[in-house]
Amino acid sequence: MLKKAVLVARVSTRAQADNFSLPTQLEGMRQYSTRNGFEVIEELQDAISGAVEIQDRPGGAKLYELVAAQAMDVVVFFTVDRVARDDDVAELVILKRDLRRAGIELHFADSGQSDNSTLSGILDYIRASQATEERRKIRERIKRGIHGKAAERWVGGGHVPYGYKKVGLRKETQLVIDDVESAVVQRIFDAYVGDDRTPPMPMLTIAKRLTAERLSPPLRPNGKKTAPRGWWTQTVHTLLKRRAYIGEFTYAGHSLFRPDLAIIDREIFEAAQARLEKNKRLSRRNQKHAYLLSGHLHCSCDGAMAGIDCKGWLYYFCTRLLCFDIRAGESSRGDEHLLFGK
Repeated sequence: MLKKAVLVARVSTRAQADNFSLPTQLEGMRQYSTRNGFEVIEELQDAISGAVEIQDRPGGAKLYELVAAQAMDVVVFFTVDRVARDDDVAELVILKRDLRRAGIELHFADSGQSDNSTLSGILDYIRASQATEERRKIRERIKRGIHGKAAERWVGGGHVPYGYKKVGLRKETQLVIDDVESAVVQRIFDAYVGDDRTPPMPMLTIAKRLTAERLSPPLRPNGKKTAPRGWWTQTVHTLLKRRAYIGEFTYAGHSLFRPDLAIIDREIFEAAQARLEKNKRLSRRNQKHAYLLSGHLHCSCDGAMAGIDCKGWLYYFCTRLLCFDIRAGESSRGDEHLLFGK
């Protein structure tokens, strides 16, 4: 009686699938099955990364359904690296265990049956580890290539961030700092963060001032101009969150650091992020309680007082001096900056 076999083919991308890699694997496994007297009852295909767990792949999920039904005697892969390429080589070990428990043989078209002996397990693990190491090297080469390419010239496509401009043509295109727009970016950060002599300025006020000065706002992502009314609060917020201004860019899923393209000092940028986070926390739409006096109370230092809930107590605290330590439950600058009640 012929043993029933399921063939499993896998490529990493759909492009490889269209490039006859899947048909090549299947043909090799069919020939292997014929030589060994197997009856092929199912051919499964996946065009997905080997780093994805087998049961999360369409073909892999179908394979496990057949294993649970004990519909076959043999599972055939083209090579061991077609099973998986996860960093821990765990998927191969798990698959071998599950097939062994179900009484199903595991075969590879290039090396034959993988039995349950210690030697066979070691050899399979070595081959799978080599495939994983090859995948890691490929990722590193791609990453080095991306960073090297970005270091030579700007390689990003699409919308150019406000504060920068492209110069050059085609392969000579580079991203450089725009003197006029970068000066506006610096003004926005300086105004929003403030200093010892100037209190922080709200985003709405910043947007109104830039509009009054008739400064051109950023283009939309589609390259079109914004509404004639000028700057918006959300526009200012978007610029304050943009990490490109400290030289951090993203290209092809990789983070690139270009200090030569930094417009804002990291210290000022982080101070802006801290204020954005604080304002988000104190926003009315994010509050769980109704603080009726928010916006009406002022501290002895003239700073606005906002409400916050700490361990069941409702407090109004000075937002200018940040004098209330929420975790400690006490004022670090004296109770004159704090009003509280149950």
